[in-house]
Amino acid sequence: MMKLKKCKLANQTSVFFIRVEKEVFQVVKVVLFILSLGMIHTITRFISFAFLLLNANSVFSQSTKIVVNDPKAKSDTLQYMISDMYNLSRPSEHNAVFINGKVEIILGDFQGTLEVIVPRYERRFYLAKNNHLFVKVENDGRISVGGKGGENNQVLNLIDFIDESSISAPFQPKKLLLKIDSLMDENRLILNKYTNLHHPTKQFLYYQTNNLRYLGPELYSYIYQNLRLKSPKPEGFDDHHWANALDSISAAAKINLPEGLSSPIYRRFIYRYIKLKSLEIRATNSHLSTGGNLKRLYPTLDSLQARKRINLASENELNEKVINRYLTGSVKEFAYIQLLSELRYSKKDDALSIFQNFKTQFPQSQYPSQIDSMIAGITAKDKRELINSISFIQPRKLKTLQDLTNYYKGKTVIVDMWGTWCGPCLLEIEANSSQIKEHFRNKPVEFLFISNYDTKNEAKWRKLIAYHRMEGTHYMADKDLTLSIFDRLKTDGFPAYFIIKKNGEIELSKAGSPMNREILIKQVQSDLDSI
Repeated sequence: MMKLKKCKLANQTSVFFIRVEKEVFQVVKVVLFILSLGMIHTITRFISFAFLLLNANSVFSQSTKIVVNDPKAKSDTLQYMISDMYNLSRPSEHNAVFINGKVEIILGDFQGTLEVIVPRYERRFYLAKNNHLFVKVENDGRISVGGKGGENNQVLNLIDFIDESSISAPFQPKKLLLKIDSLMDENRLILNKYTNLHHPTKQFLYYQTNNLRYLGPELYSYIYQNLRLKSPKPEGFDDHHWANALDSISAAAKINLPEGLSSPIYRRFIYRYIKLKSLEIRATNSHLSTGGNLKRLYPTLDSLQARKRINLASENELNEKVINRYLTGSVKEFAYIQLLSELRYSKKDDALSIFQNFKTQFPQSQYPSQIDSMIAGITAKDKRELINSISFIQPRKLKTLQDLTNYYKGKTVIVDMWGTWCGPCLLEIEANSSQIKEHFRNKPVEFLFISNYDTKNEAKWRKLIAYHRMEGTHYMADKDLTLSIFDRLKTDGFPAYFIIKKNGEIELSKAGSPMNREILIKQVQSDLDSI
């Protein structure tokens, strides 16, 4: 016995779903047989068992999933990201392999909603619990979506971008806010049109309403951040006015709104808000009132001590201060998790104290397990001390690039230009330093790490050398040496790598950034092989 169902897709393509109900058919036959024998008690027990069996079967079949059919894909790998809207962790990355042009992604029995991003098709799919989406990719690249939840996944072209160049000088917040208001009016019309055409679920509309609610603040913070980082500052740009406007729109949108966490736009806004407020604290340090903001940020310090602490504070420390000063409840918990998750890919200053503060405030938090492993690794490395394979060149010995090449005359040297303040530098050291060192072990290659703009950070410099176990020779450059090297290399970015060849010539690394260390290894090997 079969039941045939037909579902129309957005482009009128028909997909047939067949459900075979053999279990029910078999149960009916057995029940009729038992009835003919008059076995009433057996029937009662059998019916109870059959009901449980069928109910279990339906429970097991209830699973959120998305099926993608792409005739051109064959056995390609599909990359996608899953973001559970009610889980405070970062989106998780996954791969799935097409088999004969088809891939099925099983997402389990989720509570709440999910967002699945399939970069290959540049589509974001919204899924609720037990949705079964069927995605068909046509030969011309068009995509049709059907199945349970299809009404929430037709094309919805909300406008989420404002061209920064369309804002003319003088750069004032009012100009941008007027553009944002106009864009939001247009987006409301687009969403209303979509609702009338596709009749999406209430859950989906609530989700999109939250997205629109925070799109304005997110766009404002994005453009404000870009303008703030420009050098020289754009004509008419007044940081104080832009910061005040950020405070106003944040208050109007309700920055501490737990239900807003279901919106990825709200999450992005929280991230930018923390960064901007952190920069604002650093920039306005000398203007902070002694009885106001300073006391809220550092309640145990007097105003002079607090100002000194802000000047020396790491970016992570100030980000945490913003989180505790401006955010509350589950929004604060999310921001802490976001900050700790980001530390996996950036500088880890103050990571241990931040994690401890987080655990104290949110002891029951269901944060990602990767944070635990990161903290365990940091704790172990934090106990490291300087070892014999780490040495230092006498301070102020090298003033120019010529001094450096003379010091290493006749040797092949890999030089790493870095700084304790440079996040990308530390990431490259973690990713490549020990591997390159191991490759050239027992070969005549020297390793020199030159720290730049760090003359006031000697304690931190030595601590990081031990922490990252940077085996080789170290030198803290003064400004003259840094400028001498960069003038010769014709570059000014960090990190920078170059090779001092045996003949004294200088060769800039061709490995790029992030580094492809195999390219640097080949450059160094070429000099070793030379006569």
